[in-house]
Amino acid sequence: MDTVGYFYIRNLFFVQTLRLHPELAGRPFWVDRSGRVLAHSPCLEREGLRPGLSARRARRVAPQAHRLEYRPEDYRGAHELFCHIAHRFTPLVEPSSPGEIFLGLQGQEVRTAQALVAEARDLGFEATVAIAGSRLTARLAGRLGGPGCVLLPPDEEVAFLANRSIECLWSVPRKVRDRLGRMGIHRVADLQRIPLQTLIARFGPQEGLRLFEAARGRDLHPLRATWPPETLEAEARFDGLADRLLLERHIRALARRLSALLAEGGKRCGRLRLELREEDSYLPLSEATVLGPPASGENRLALAALRIAERMSPRRPLEGARLVAEDLRAASVGQLDLFAPLKAMENGKEEFQAYLTLRFGTGTLRFCSELAGSWRERMLGFLLVES
Repeated sequence: MDTVGYFYIRNLFFVQTLRLHPELAGRPFWVDRSGRVLAHSPCLEREGLRPGLSARRARRVAPQAHRLEYRPEDYRGAHELFCHIAHRFTPLVEPSSPGEIFLGLQGQEVRTAQALVAEARDLGFEATVAIAGSRLTARLAGRLGGPGCVLLPPDEEVAFLANRSIECLWSVPRKVRDRLGRMGIHRVADLQRIPLQTLIARFGPQEGLRLFEAARGRDLHPLRATWPPETLEAEARFDGLADRLLLERHIRALARRLSALLAEGGKRCGRLRLELREEDSYLPLSEATVLGPPASGENRLALAALRIAERMSPRRPLEGARLVAEDLRAASVGQLDLFAPLKAMENGKEEFQAYLTLRFGTGTLRFCSELAGSWRERMLGFLLVES
């Protein structure tokens, strides 16, 4: 792998927002992410709205536009779909932020880039694939170029960067770029003329070397194959399932199967995802929750999955469901200990609480937890209340 591909889905947020909110078709809207405009309707460009604009400014510029709050889970499914597509072309896939994926390529694979652009177009998205010698220059070329394929030969990277602002070196921390500005270095060409020893003396060994390499379009860290992530999953297929109670039974069965897989592999789940696939839908409904502490027991997985399902509102009958265990961690190793029974009871209280909640509901648990302080007292309180 001697070149880097930058797979950039340019309108991912706009297209996916319309698919999640079809009622906004033909209406002006923008997506608010941490007080900044993330994406907006094309019709709002005439009014001066652009990505990165502050939310306060956006409200003044387009008061009639509908504002949507950014939810990562709304766009994660589309991003992961493109990661799967990219993995069909190369085994070296490193996902970045939603809509941005780095690829390891063998030379200038223009046909691969064209195929990725065509795959995105078939799904209704607009994409750019830039090929360069490093992540830094590939991402910059992809952002500056239009839809389609962009090719930047490695021997042209220094000249490509020379006349650009120092702000284009996105791999350099913001505080370092600000410091360069205070020193009067505003163009990459100015940075290219400074010797390595001078940069190391001024910024230290690590930052000095990073600046020297970045000014020439090089990365210090190679690409990492981080896709697909390690997961365990259990899946069920339906034939137009519309009964909510029957769905809950299937979810419990999936939790039982997933718990067995985790126990077999000696793993615990730190993050649980539930995916529901509707009929005639290209992307599943997806919601996730973080389990704290990580779990592998059937009851905790089932309770967490049912709570996720309560937040999901399918509009059509379902043809499948998938329960995915993410952020896998090794299960703790059991040790011979005189107090092992008491420790096992204490460590397993979350699993037992989940069982009681599934069996009797949350009211009794809440009442008992308010009465007693220790776990044994809470158990005794529960038995007394039930008797």
